[in-house]
Amino acid sequence: MRNISLMFICVLAALGQGPPGEIMGGAAGMNRNGVEIRIKYQTVAEPPLKNPADLKISGGVRVTKDAIHRMMNDSVNKQSFGYDLTAEPGPGPDQLTVTIAPLSGKTEYALAPLPKYPPPQMINDGDTIALDLLVSPDGRRKIVDYIQVSTYKEPPAASSTSAAKDYSPDDGPVNFGFFDAKILMNGALFTGPSGFTGKAGATLWMTVPQQGRYILSLVPHDGLQKAGTIRDNVIGFESDGQKYEIRTQNLIMGQKGAWNLYVAHDPLYQPKPGTENYVSLGTDRLDNLLKH
Repeated sequence: MRNISLMFICVLAALGQGPPGEIMGGAAGMNRNGVEIRIKYQTVAEPPLKNPADLKISGGVRVTKDAIHRMMNDSVNKQSFGYDLTAEPGPGPDQLTVTIAPLSGKTEYALAPLPKYPPPQMINDGDTIALDLLVSPDGRRKIVDYIQVSTYKEPPAASSTSAAKDYSPDDGPVNFGFFDAKILMNGALFTGPSGFTGKAGATLWMTVPQQGRYILSLVPHDGLQKAGTIRDNVIGFESDGQKYEIRTQNLIMGQKGAWNLYVAHDPLYQPKPGTENYVSLGTDRLDNLLKH
């Protein structure tokens, strides 16, 4: 998300949009020589696993002024692994030079090296790099990070003017892609730290400093009020006098149009310690969110 360069943490599960075998995915950004650079990664088991949860692997990213630190923790084998990534603009227009190095900083377990670290490489803006994280001794199974590296592009406002309708399964899957999203609060750009945590499910939640948590559903439910829309690439809603807009890079429903959004506000919700000043976004199943 924009203007997040020193601390951006995100971990998400595949929501039916990723490649076969996807274990997790996420995004992060940093500023290098005045250029905002973003990475989006998808962690994939090849070939796909029957039950990815058996891996007991968690992970995410941490951003400092020097690098994006991608780390993963294997609780079964008690090892950590990952890499540092730095990207610089150039040498030519719409080109980036990407350097991948051993993971630095404190890790939860003993640090295991990757099979290999590629030399610095020049790519075109938006290209994807495949990086092996784990490879079985016989070479038949591996876990790979597919890393898209690009410069920041301003997400546009919605352009559709059609009346909003209720969501139907015939409308297709929901794609909450918050890579390079832009958050507006009461018309002003939010420039503080943000992050995304996802679980399987198409219900969105959002915590806001001093405002608690909002639950955003495409389907009506007791306790939720029709208070917003998903329109093209934009999620917009109003609640208790506050107005929010989340502009994304992708068409959320895979097509232009407008869908009703049902909202519940819990002003007493307490975010996790250390994230009180974050705008945190996530996905889950509606029933799970209503339990808390």
